[in-house]
Amino acid sequence: MSTTLSADFTTLSNVSKLAIDGSNWPIFRFCLEIGIESKGVWGHFDGTSLSPANPPPSGDTAAVTVLNEWLKKEKEACHYLAQKLKDSTLTELLRLTSVAQMWTALSSKYTALSSHIVADMQHQFDNLKCPDNGNV
Repeated sequence: MSTTLSADFTTLSNVSKLAIDGSNWPIFRFCLEIGIESKGVWGHFDGTSLSPANPPPSGDTAAVTVLNEWLKKEKEACHYLAQKLKDSTLTELLRLTSVAQMWTALSSKYTALSSHIVADMQHQFDNLKCPDNGNV
């Protein structure tokens, strides 16, 4: 059993947690997306794996099975995401009800922050200068 568990987490174990300030967002997003795609639950992140309709009260066994399988995959996707977020970041997402909503919120927040970080780095770089009589 531990061999299977180890194999299941190998791909994502190499993905660093998202930094609170979002400074590693571009690499985090890229690596996490690859890892999540390899687990077969990316559709829960991008919203393409939609929840099946609730089964009728008559208890249609096939419909119940389909819904339960989707819910299992949704929880699996949520687990993968939660493992890669700091507690303070995860706390911001607790009000959201789906992994797709969580991913959209993270993407919106940290994509905007990334552009500010890049602009700040460019400004710092532009202001660098070699000291007078310095050696480059």
